[in-house]
Amino acid sequence: MKTWKWLFILSVLFTLGNTIVDVQYWQNGLPFQDNGLSKIFRFGRTLIIATMAGILYYHQSHLKNVRLLLYAFLLTVVADGFLILANLLQIGMLFFIIVQVLLILRHAPPLDQLKKNKVKVLYAFLTGTILYTIIYTLIGKNPIDLPIKDPILKYAFVLVVSLISAQLAELRPEFTRSQSQKIFWGMVFFFLCDLTVVLPLLFSENELALLARALTGLLYTPALLLLVLSAKKENI
Repeated sequence: MKTWKWLFILSVLFTLGNTIVDVQYWQNGLPFQDNGLSKIFRFGRTLIIATMAGILYYHQSHLKNVRLLLYAFLLTVVADGFLILANLLQIGMLFFIIVQVLLILRHAPPLDQLKKNKVKVLYAFLTGTILYTIIYTLIGKNPIDLPIKDPILKYAFVLVVSLISAQLAELRPEFTRSQSQKIFWGMVFFFLCDLTVVLPLLFSENELALLARALTGLLYTPALLLLVLSAKKENI
C-alpha cells in the first residue's frame, strides 16, 4: 500500500527533523519544548503514525487486537497533545496510563496460556519486578523534591506491567512470532523513550540527561512504528 509506505517514510523524516532542531537547542542550552517547529514535527509524527493505525483498522476492523491498537493510538494523539502542545505533563501521563492499559489488553495472554507456560510467566514477572524496583529506587527514593513523583511511579508501574504483557505476547494464539517480536521491541523502545523523559526531571543539571531528552524521538518513533507494524498483514 503506497499511502501507508509514504506515511511510514514521512514519520521518519518528521522524527529526524525534530531531532535536529532539539539537538541544536540542547547545544545552545535552550528548552526545546518551547520551540514551535519542534512541536510541529513531534506532534505531526504522532498524527502520521496514528493515521497508519487507522488505515490498518479500515482493512482489519474485524480483529479485536487491531481495534485496541487504534484506540490506543487515538489516545496517544490526545496524550501527546497535552504533553507536546500544552506542556501539561500530568494530564498527558493520565492518558498514557489508559494507552498502556489498552496495550495490556491487546498483548496479555489468556489465563489458560499463562498456566501452561509458568516458567516464561515467572521469568517475565521477575524481570518486571526487578525493573520496577530499580525505577522506584531512582525516583521514589530520590532526594529531589519532585511534585509529580507519585504520578510518575504510578505510570511506571502500569508501563512495567505493559512491558511484561508484551514479553508474553507470543503466548497469544492470534500473534505470529514476527508480530510478537515487534510488540516486545516496540514496548522496549516505549520504556526507554519514557526513561529519557524522566531523566531531566531527576538530573536537571546533567548534560547527558538533557541530551537524552533531546533524542527522545529516536526511541519514541520506533516504538510507535513497531507497534503499528505488529498489526500489519503482508497484503496490506
